[in-house]
Amino acid sequence: MFKPSDIVIDAYLDRLSDEYRRAHPDASTVAQTTLRRCGRLALTHTARTNALYTNMDGCLLTTEVALRIVEGRQIECFDVTPDDWLHFIVASLCSFTGFARGVVPGDTGRDLVVGADGERFELPRDRTDGFLYPVYIERGQLFVRHYFRTDPMLDAERLADYLNHMTRFPFPAEYGTDRNSLGALLGSAQLIGHAADPRFHQRVKRFFRQLDEAGLAGSMGYNNAQDVLDSYPQRFWRHIMPRIEVALSYLKYTGEGQTWLARMNAHMLAEEHRD
Repeated sequence: MFKPSDIVIDAYLDRLSDEYRRAHPDASTVAQTTLRRCGRLALTHTARTNALYTNMDGCLLTTEVALRIVEGRQIECFDVTPDDWLHFIVASLCSFTGFARGVVPGDTGRDLVVGADGERFELPRDRTDGFLYPVYIERGQLFVRHYFRTDPMLDAERLADYLNHMTRFPFPAEYGTDRNSLGALLGSAQLIGHAADPRFHQRVKRFFRQLDEAGLAGSMGYNNAQDVLDSYPQRFWRHIMPRIEVALSYLKYTGEGQTWLARMNAHMLAEEHRD
């Protein structure tokens, strides 16, 4: 059966293969095969979620920013190995797998596994997969541990550790001091991808609706989508900027990275100076 998402996935995996060859021209071709195989698995599952905001679009935004961050990191520090690159990008492709039903062994319909101890969670019939916001990180970790634990090219625990840095809502009071590890940079890629989304203003209603559906909007002070925009400058400077400042320094090294920076700053300025 024809699926438009398959065309997007095929094209994007071609792009990632080209990026890998450009970054590490002498690296093993086995890694490229692993990238395509694991990327297809993750994106195919993510494409099935009916979450309004944290879907394949969001995953691709995160991965695009991750590519530019790791490129800038290599230019500045020259410490990104082919193995580092592979794990970083595969983790970014798995960033929203936790929102898809059926990706974790033991999932049955709307009765989903949310913990390594077998803890379960019932998804209400009147809710989308976005209701899984509070547990998507743990489910993503279960996903990578199940599918990649025997992969000769991947360390499943390393992937799970990277995913542990993804964004939790409400924002934690403290993020700790880690800003420069690859896991921390993956969390930054997610935040920057959202903040610099080319459809930032069109998608803010989806963001609010998903938070509201998951029971998180009220605790963050949001009653409607306009509240999200009104509080955006404060949220950006208080919660987002401290976490992404190192990643931003890496984006400055490339033209594409600077484009993400410019778009993020434009959205920020638009909300700060909106009448």
